[in-house]
Amino acid sequence: MVTEKDIISPSTVIVNGCEFFTKEEIIDFFNLKPVKMTSQDVAIKCKLISDLYVSKEYEMATVKFSFNEDVLNIEIDEGHIGKVEIIGNKRIKTKNIADALDIRPGMTYKKSDINNAINVMRSKLPYFRRVTWTSEKAVNGFNIVRINLEEGNFVEHTLKPIAEFDRVHGLSLGVRPGLESRYWGTNAYFAVRYGFSSKIWNYQFSAEKSLFQNNKTTFGLDIHKLTDTNDHELISDNEHFWAEFLLGEAYRDFYQREGYELNISQKTPILAQLGLKYRDDEYQSLKKTEDWSILNRSYDEKYKDIGYKIKRNNPTILEGRMKSVIAECAFD
Repeated sequence: MVTEKDIISPSTVIVNGCEFFTKEEIIDFFNLKPVKMTSQDVAIKCKLISDLYVSKEYEMATVKFSFNEDVLNIEIDEGHIGKVEIIGNKRIKTKNIADALDIRPGMTYKKSDINNAINVMRSKLPYFRRVTWTSEKAVNGFNIVRINLEEGNFVEHTLKPIAEFDRVHGLSLGVRPGLESRYWGTNAYFAVRYGFSSKIWNYQFSAEKSLFQNNKTTFGLDIHKLTDTNDHELISDNEHFWAEFLLGEAYRDFYQREGYELNISQKTPILAQLGLKYRDDEYQSLKKTEDWSILNRSYDEKYKDIGYKIKRNNPTILEGRMKSVIAECAFD
C-alpha cells in the first residue's frame, strides 16, 4: 500500500559517484527524471543500478538514495577497496608482495582487475604454489579484499634420465640430478653418462647465480667432459636420435671437449639478453664405434652389397687446447 508520504516529486535528480557509466547514462537508462514517483520505485531502480554494476564485475557496488528539499540524490559507490589483507606468506615479505600486486585501498573493486593484478604479481614473484582471493564487507562498510597465499618449495629437486644413441658412443645412458631455487636465484646440476660402444664416461657440472628480480644479471660456471656437435641447427635432438637409432642415418658430426666455462649474462629492458663466455677446452676427435640401427641390425661390411647401410665415419678435427671468448645476444 502506497501512502501519501511515500510519494515524492523531485524538481532535480542528482547522480554522484559513477565513473564506469556517465551520470547522463544512468539517468537515461533508468528513467530518473524529475517527475512524481514513490520511494519504493526509487529503491527498485537503485537495486537495478546495483545489479547492472554487478553484471559488469563490480560486485561490491552499492546504490543509495535520499530526498531532501525537492532534490533526489542517487549515491553510487562502485565498490572502492577499503583494505587489502595479505595472508599465508612466511618467507616473502608482505611489502614486496604488495608492491608487486598493485592493488591499493581506494581503487575500484573489479574482479577482472584483481585477477590481472594477481597474475602480474605471480610473474614477478614466482614463489607461490597457489594464490586465491576473497572479498567481504566489514561492519564499518569497508570493502576488504583478502589475498590468500600458499608458498611453494623454495628449492626444487629434479632427477632426469639420459638416453642417447649415435655412431660414436652407441647407446649412452645416464642421469642428471639438479637443484633449482627461484627465490635465491640459483640453479645447479650434475650430469653423468656412459657410452656402451665407446666405453667413454662423460660428465658436466653446471651452476648459476642470478641477481635482481628485473633485468637479471646471471653468473655461471660449467666444468665438463662432453661430446659436442656444431650441427644443432641441422637437426633437433629427437630427430637425430630416431635417425640414428631407427634409420641408421648419421646427420651430425661429433667431437670431444674437456675443460671449463665461465659466463655472465644480462637481461635488458628491451627483451634482449646479452651474454659473455670464457671457455678453456681440450678438443679431441671421436671415432665411429657403432653401425647398428633398427632397420640395419647387421653392421658387417660383407652385408653392405645386399642392402645393409654402413654409417659414415665421424670426421676428425684439429685437436688441441683452445681458449675462446664468446659474445651472445638473444631476443625473447
